[in-house]
Amino acid sequence: MTRGGRNTKIHAIVDGLGNPLYVQLSGGQVSDIAMAYELLEHVDVSGSVVMADRAYGAADLRIKIEKSGATYCIPPKSNTTEPWDVDWWQYKERSQVECFFQKIKNYRRIATFAVCGGLPPLYEGNLSGLAGNVFCHVSAGISVADQ
Repeated sequence: MTRGGRNTKIHAIVDGLGNPLYVQLSGGQVSDIAMAYELLEHVDVSGSVVMADRAYGAADLRIKIEKSGATYCIPPKSNTTEPWDVDWWQYKERSQVECFFQKIKNYRRIATFAVCGGLPPLYEGNLSGLAGNVFCHVSAGISVADQ
């Protein structure tokens, strides 16, 4: 249970075309960056560019991405003391993950479970069915594109 009631987040890594590579559920109270570490454990990102929004700009996560043989395209937060350079043209490709989540939201059964806090096994079954049939922010996501 979260402060607002029952809540579930969907976390995903998608490829450069917006196809899901890995999808995972968490409770609504779990932070997005905490799940990012776990998501990156399940997908080989070597030789890729990992794109994410400002919330994922922590130094530890950026170091983990570089150690895995990938580069990152994550803009720094506005209050960062030592900002890094970002290729803003490349960052626009992150829209693929947003398109993936928009397709999930349009899938009625997933939207209903997200609002009502459905049972995780049933919810995960619907997600895997969606990923198999529809290649497509309920919560958070990371996009991975080949260099």
